[in-house]
Amino acid sequence: MQDERERRWIDAVAARALLLDPGECFAVRADGAADYAEECVTEIEESMERQYAASVDLLPWLAHPDTIGTLVITTSPEHSDIIFEHVAEDADAEEHLSQR
Repeated sequence: MQDERERRWIDAVAARALLLDPGECFAVRADGAADYAEECVTEIEESMERQYAASVDLLPWLAHPDTIGTLVITTSPEHSDIIFEHVAEDADAEEHLSQR
C-alpha cells in the first residue's frame, strides 16, 4: 500500500482493533483479491504493534496485539472480508478464530 488514504485506512482499522473488548469482533472489507487482503492484514498488524507500543502507558486497557485474531474470507474475486476478534488473554488468537 502506497498512498496516504490507504495508510490512514490501515491505521484506523488497527486502532479500532486495539479498542476491542474480549469476545468482541468486527469486520472490514478489502477491495481486492485474497492476496491483497493478506497484505492488508500484515500492515494492520504492524500498525497495531506500533500504536500499542506508543499508547499502552496512557491507555493500559488497550487489547494486546497478540490477543487479536484475524481471518480473511474471500467473498468474491474482487473483495475479501477481514475479521478481527479479541480473544481471551491466555488463548491463541489465530487458532481460536480459525476454529469458527
